[in-house]
Amino acid sequence: MIRLLFSVICICLSIHISYGIDIDSLEQKLNSTKNRKRKVEILNRYNASYTKGDKHHTINRFRSALDIARDIKYRDGIATAHSNLANFYFQNKSVDSAIFHYNKALQIYREETNDKKTGETLFNIGFVYYASSNYFDAFEYTESALDIFSINGDMENMAASHTLLCDILYGSGFDADAIDHCLMALNLYTNLKSVNDQSNLYNSIGRIYLDLEQFDESYRHFNQAYYLAEVENDPSILSESLRYLGQYYYGIKDFEEALENYDKALTYVNQDPDIEKLGYLFLDKGMANTGLGQYDSAVVNLKEALFYADSSYNLELRAKVYSELGSLYSAIEKYDIAVVFLKQSLFVAQKINADPILEQCYKNLANFYDQQNDTENALRYFKLYTSHKDTLFSNQSAIQIAEAEAIYDLEQKNKQIEMLMNENRIREMEAGKKNMINIWLISVLIFVFILTILLYRQYRVQNKVNKALNDQKNAINQQKIEIEIQKESIEKANTILAEKNKQITDSLEYAKRIQLSLLPDSNLLQSKFNDTFLWYQPRDIVGGDFYWYAEFKNTICLVVLDCSGHGVPGAFMTVLANTLLNRHVFDLKSEDSPSKVLGFLDDNVKKELNQQGIQLSAFEGIDLAACMIDRKSRNLKFSGAKMPLYHYSDGKLNHIKGNRFSVGGGNSTVKNFSEISIDLKRDDVIYLATDGFQDQFGGEKGKKYMKLHFKSLLQSIAELPLADQGEKLKSVFHQWKNFNLQTDDILIIGIKV
Repeated sequence: MIRLLFSVICICLSIHISYGIDIDSLEQKLNSTKNRKRKVEILNRYNASYTKGDKHHTINRFRSALDIARDIKYRDGIATAHSNLANFYFQNKSVDSAIFHYNKALQIYREETNDKKTGETLFNIGFVYYASSNYFDAFEYTESALDIFSINGDMENMAASHTLLCDILYGSGFDADAIDHCLMALNLYTNLKSVNDQSNLYNSIGRIYLDLEQFDESYRHFNQAYYLAEVENDPSILSESLRYLGQYYYGIKDFEEALENYDKALTYVNQDPDIEKLGYLFLDKGMANTGLGQYDSAVVNLKEALFYADSSYNLELRAKVYSELGSLYSAIEKYDIAVVFLKQSLFVAQKINADPILEQCYKNLANFYDQQNDTENALRYFKLYTSHKDTLFSNQSAIQIAEAEAIYDLEQKNKQIEMLMNENRIREMEAGKKNMINIWLISVLIFVFILTILLYRQYRVQNKVNKALNDQKNAINQQKIEIEIQKESIEKANTILAEKNKQITDSLEYAKRIQLSLLPDSNLLQSKFNDTFLWYQPRDIVGGDFYWYAEFKNTICLVVLDCSGHGVPGAFMTVLANTLLNRHVFDLKSEDSPSKVLGFLDDNVKKELNQQGIQLSAFEGIDLAACMIDRKSRNLKFSGAKMPLYHYSDGKLNHIKGNRFSVGGGNSTVKNFSEISIDLKRDDVIYLATDGFQDQFGGEKGKKYMKLHFKSLLQSIAELPLADQGEKLKSVFHQWKNFNLQTDDILIIGIKV
């Protein structure tokens, strides 16, 4: 039925319930405000409890809104509360109460000359009458709503009204008029570019043609609906279009093709299950099974449809399924079961006052009793059938009369408007003739007066302009002189700055050569171990990262340091640390203790920088990792200051953390640097690295590389030759950094034992 189109129509009109509002938020606002008008507005938006099934709580909120609004004479609040109550009663199947409250709201909107709300409320009343099968009143109210929407140029609600009128006229048996309104709605939705609504209307028109047995037109419209649904890829409309195509094939007796389309429709419905749609689809499948003589399958599908009808409380669907089951059992001569289902269908149809179903029920029961040679009951139901058809005909006649009267009233109004317009034209022409001469004389006088004033003003303006031009010319010449002077000053300043910049850059380049000369030769490490790589890349010309190397007896001491700061401050710190290591560290070589190297540096850095006892930040601190490797015993001793050691052995990368504090810095706490001893195996790899790589910003989101990714990277390349590892690290770094600036100095050393 086209009625399916209106499951969402009221949403675009005056439904004031705002589903999804947070109940706790509303309660808080309600309790916190003392403004009674504001309370009414909050109560009118109160629906959260209703969505949770608490109907009593919701209706009390709306009634409270109505009472307060009446008390403070807040008319818009009163109308909104009535509309909310009407919506509530309609959704709970209380039609009379819904109509009562809609009419109360309508009266206020008319008195306030609120055309938009008046039209929306008229539409809603028409929809309620339509839903209760009162087609005459539904037609009257919906047409009145359409008049208002048309005057205001409200295309969306005009389209909705035409669609509802199509449904009303279709239900009343006026198929041709129904198609006219559907086509008008289709044209409006095409202009609004609402593809889903267009698809629904093509299905509606196709359904009317199907009932008229104009199968070619029916198929054409169903096929267009399916095409639009495919364009939008909307499973809901695709399932509807396939169902209607199935009904087309059912109408031309191609029951197998009908079943195939019903099954396709089911695949789309199951993507987003809709109980009512499933019920109607299984009803259609059962009817197609009956057409093929597949009675067992028909019974299974019809009972499935009955299950969904009961689950969704859809009495119309239940009545149709009962009717079809009755006809099916009658066809297979199970008359006792058949009569039970036929009477159940009649009972439900009477309960919901579904005229088309009632007519079919009376007809089915008359045929059934006629087959049973029960003349009395056959005659009784036949009389009810004919009486019901007469009633429907009367309703149709009433709608036709109402439509004719509406057309007549519209024509009369158009004639009156045309007469008034003609009279106005005549009056305007007469008045125009009388005033023409006066206007001409006055215009000439005004023109002469204005021309005189303009000429005088032009003379004065020209004098002022000439004076202003001379003043501007003098000012411009003065500015040119000042600009030339400023230009010369700026050029001199730029020359001085360029010279200063070159001197500073040359000094830094020289400082870089000095700093590089302090670093041990990288080939020295290569000569002492099986394989090594070293990657040193300062962020600026000079940097704060460096490494230190010493050898005594069979022990190699290797230290990697990350001095605080970048550029010149960091470089000064590297010189200080290198000097301290060269001056004093050999005093400790006999003890073979990297932790004492760290302790020694901690004490002396503080002394050198005058930090002892002064509460400063750790700006002048040094992060470092110190290793002592006995090449004979392959024993490694490690101590770190906020810098780890990475040890790769037997296919696993071990992350050995350093101590939690730096060397130096303003922290006056006594530091006890711990150390760890590791027995190395042949081909084990150790890595020492500052935090420059892992702190680099980059990637798609501009985030740091992070320690965890750096550790995973080392694990993934550990089996490669060390020279290749160094190249791989550089490649990954530059790919990660992309166009970002380098964040920190980078120093990474890899040694294979």
